Order: sequence, then structure tokens, then C-alpha cells
Amino acid sequence: MRDITRYLPLYKAVTIQELSLDADARLEPARPYAIPKPVVYYGSSITQGGCASNPGGSCQAIHERKLNADFVNLGFSGNGLGEPALAEAICELDPSCIVLDFWGNPSADQYAAALPVFVDILRKKWPRLPILVTGPFYFPAEEGGGDVAREQSAKRRTAREFVEQRRRAGDRKIWYVDGLKMLSRDQAAGLVDGVHCNSLGFYFNALGLEPYLRKALR
Repeated sequence: MRDITRYLPLYKAVTIQELSLDADARLEPARPYAIPKPVVYYGSSITQGGCASNPGGSCQAIHERKLNADFVNLGFSGNGLGEPALAEAICELDPSCIVLDFWGNPSADQYAAALPVFVDILRKKWPRLPILVTGPFYFPAEEGGGDVAREQSAKRRTAREFVEQRRRAGDRKIWYVDGLKMLSRDQAAGLVDGVHCNSLGFYFNALGLEPYLRKALR
């Protein structure tokens, strides 16, 4: 017997009408995950999985295999803005850990305003649930300075300083993840358009985030 995992499309709704098996095949329940509750990821199209070449190539799917942990992907293309309603919706779930990866869509000012409110809502429900806050990874457009560089730097500073402030106040179950450790300048071949990851980029993302996830789930 062997376990089979089916990854569904990243950008298309799908209805499974049937699965064809050999006539003498036998089905049994899959072995449970090593982590009993799923990891919840919230963010933008980057979180959603654009533009992995196949559904199993997203950062979350890679972690599912490496950590033996199921996941809930709440990546919303163009709409990961950190609205309080999304935090309230996450509070209806039962996660082992939450990864807040929504730096991609809001402006730096919007991000700075949304992040504390979002975390406060989660903390009212789960005072000690592990939360990882990622900062922006590398955008090639930063090389030219200007607005992109300023926005990316401001978001990194916001995420880092917010988490440091929370930890100084006693919240030891929140961690900042430097996005440049998830995809750096030297790993820019992992981008398809200077913003979104290809499968290689998501592999880099997964490797950079994995140590933090393992620590949070330990």
C-alpha cells in the first residue's frame, strides 16, 4: 500500500467527477499527518502559487511533503490586503500555525496599518498560537531605487519592527522571517516577471521558510 496525494489546480476551480482504479485495487484511509492540524497561509498571488508550473510546486505543497503537514492556502491574487474580515475568517479555522505573507498587495502605508490589527484579532482567539510574519523577498526592480525600493524597504522594516515590539511585550510565539532569506538577489532566476515565483522560486521560498516553520511547530 502507498499514500497518494492529489494537488488541485492553483488558479482554477475544479470538480472531481471520478477517479479510475484497477479492478483489484484496494483503498484504505491515508496515514495521518505528523502535524495533526494544518498550517494556514494568508497572502497574495505569491502565496496562492503563481506561477508554479504545477500544483505540487507551490511553497505550501513543498512544505506539506517536507514537514508531513497539511495546509490551508488563503492566497488571494491581487487581494491579500490584510482586511480584518480575513483575520476573523481565519479565527474560524483550527490551525497549528499561521503564516502571514500578505506584503505583496498593500502599499507600505496600508501594510503598516493592517498588520497590527490583523495580529491583534488572531491573538484574541489564540494568545499562544505560532505566527510567522514574512517580509518581502527580492524584487529586481529594487536595483533601480525609486518607489519599488522604498516600498520594499519600508515593508521589511514594518514587519521586522512590529514583530520585535510584540516579542519585547511578551509575545514569544511570533517570529519575523526575512524575505531575503526566502528569495535573494542571487536567486532571481526563481522569478518569472520580477515579482512572482516560478517552481524554482517556490523551492527557494520553501527552503528559507522551513527552519522557522519547524521551530514554530516543534
